[in-house]
Amino acid sequence: SLRKKVPYYPGLMEFDEELMIELFLEKGYLSYEDIVGLEPRSQAKSGVLMFDSSGSMTEEKLFNAALSTAVLAYHMRNEDYAVIGFGTRAFTIKKIGERKDIGKVVEEILDISSIGYSNISDALSVGLKELLKVKHKGKRWGVLITDGEWNVGGDPTPLAAKFPTLHVIATPSKGKIAEHGLKTCKELARAGRGRFMVVKNLSEIPRLLIRLLLS
Repeated sequence: SLRKKVPYYPGLMEFDEELMIELFLEKGYLSYEDIVGLEPRSQAKSGVLMFDSSGSMTEEKLFNAALSTAVLAYHMRNEDYAVIGFGTRAFTIKKIGERKDIGKVVEEILDISSIGYSNISDALSVGLKELLKVKHKGKRWGVLITDGEWNVGGDPTPLAAKFPTLHVIATPSKGKIAEHGLKTCKELARAGRGRFMVVKNLSEIPRLLIRLLLS
């Protein structure tokens, strides 16, 4: 992690010794104001959250996807992030660089209804364009939340490979169709060099998101 210089405060464990020696040699003494601490600062990070709101997302699956997205958006509220929903086409709820109240973002995410075909490729394409706006050299990643059952827009795997890191949270269907969707989700995570996770019910969401946020 990076470190920044800050005025000393009780409990600070690291000091800028070189600067303090310079000040001592210059003045012959050190005052309280001359004590300069070093505070850990986490590396800048930016994320694009993409969630499936197509017609194949049943009420339970959509709620799990929307809730996961809302929690991630809240965690990223002090970082630069974008939120994209998708059905037949992708739509943007919040762009990179846009200032938008987190309460409004969460409200809009949870208000989405499932409709349309599933165009994962369009979501990844819009997500990549958002990530390209990021100027810093810190962490940049995408999180895709979907059942993996795309039916328009073509194979999304080549687009997944263009992300620095793409994590995939699968919200699987029941029965035979679930196998195909899960296979797609695994392939997308592998192509994007990210984590693959499965959320089947509400109680699993906190544990999965903690694992994701710590990765």
